[in-house]
Amino acid sequence: MGLVCHDAGAANILIAAFKRKCLSSVMVLMEGPAKYIWKNAFPEIPCDFPLNEMVNKASCIFTGSGWASSLEFDAINRARDNGLFCTTVLDHWVNYEERFNRRGLKAWPDRFLVTDPEAYKLACLSFPSEKVVQCKSFYLEDQINKISSMEEINNKQFLYICEPMRHKWGREQDGEFQVLEYFLETLGKLKIPYSYKILLRPHPSESFDKYHGTISESKIPVEVSRKVDIAEDIGESSVVFGCNSYGLVISVAADKPTYNVIPPWAPPSILPHMGIRPLSELSFK
Repeated sequence: MGLVCHDAGAANILIAAFKRKCLSSVMVLMEGPAKYIWKNAFPEIPCDFPLNEMVNKASCIFTGSGWASSLEFDAINRARDNGLFCTTVLDHWVNYEERFNRRGLKAWPDRFLVTDPEAYKLACLSFPSEKVVQCKSFYLEDQINKISSMEEINNKQFLYICEPMRHKWGREQDGEFQVLEYFLETLGKLKIPYSYKILLRPHPSESFDKYHGTISESKIPVEVSRKVDIAEDIGESSVVFGCNSYGLVISVAADKPTYNVIPPWAPPSILPHMGIRPLSELSFK
């Protein structure tokens, strides 16, 4: 079996499944954030298997469907050219068709794999329903189990989950900085007690000091998380904030108060899950 991933979302899903199945033979090609996640999970298994060799030797391959590189798209395309059965994990809820079109070329896998009912409904609108399969997310199950096993805490920590927005919404500043500033300004207006602190969790593709300039001006103490496992940060926090991150899905599933912080001048969140509240509903007494 071959595994090909660049983005973190699909890598997390495939790695969790790989742990459960304990497969003895696997060819792995990971780049970007996925490479870091794989090396942390399986330091003894190389993740630089050449794609050319993989498509000639594997009996099937699994890929992600990210935007950040052409690696996964190229793997799908090569698999189809070689008659190799290919399954692609959809770990998002938007722009499904565009993920399989690059430079005027379209490459669909044999099977689209989703892990929740919302994604299944959306995927069936973009692809033939017989090609879409919903399976259990071992990654989500593992994260919820880790959070529930943590000791009950009564702290004053907010978790803010960062992510690159890739849009400026007609303004000069990148979207992720607009969102963070809007979040901090909103908390300032709510007069959050000084006993509270914010834990900032960078996206796997972001550097730890990316938001230093913004958080240095915050009146509320802000710390940057360096934990690999997001479950630890969610479990140690009393409230979770973010935009379109899968971390919000985990937070809601773990029954944590969860808020979307996309500002009113930006498009609404792409997450269709119930339980994620707008930031305007946040209040303190």
